[in-house]
Amino acid sequence: VYTVGSPINNRALFPCQEPPVAMSTWQATVRADACFVVLMSGENVAEPAESEKGVLSWFYYVTMPMPASTFAIAVGCWAEVKRKSYETDVLKNDGLSSKGDVRLLEKACGHTPYPCRFQDPITSAQ
Repeated sequence: VYTVGSPINNRALFPCQEPPVAMSTWQATVRADACFVVLMSGENVAEPAESEKGVLSWFYYVTMPMPASTFAIAVGCWAEVKRKSYETDVLKNDGLSSKGDVRLLEKACGHTPYPCRFQDPITSAQ
């Protein structure tokens, strides 16, 4: 199962006000068979808890008011894939060589190399 919120007709997914200016907080507990993983947009990385034999539950929440269209949920047999060293790939493919360039990549976002505000040390302190 995979579904994302939509700015139009989002109420087909769950009861809500659709205009993007109609924002709200939310929380959800999703139960699924233990063979499935539940991923959902939210502020937390949910840790599954056994709610009954063979059933796990995940709790997600948003405390900052958000438009309903930012809601997304995915339930499936997911496997985590560890990312290769992004710094090594960029250095090989992009020819970055200065220590300053490498320092910027230490907390790389994982996208193609271009200036990114998330790599700014001031941003990481926020």
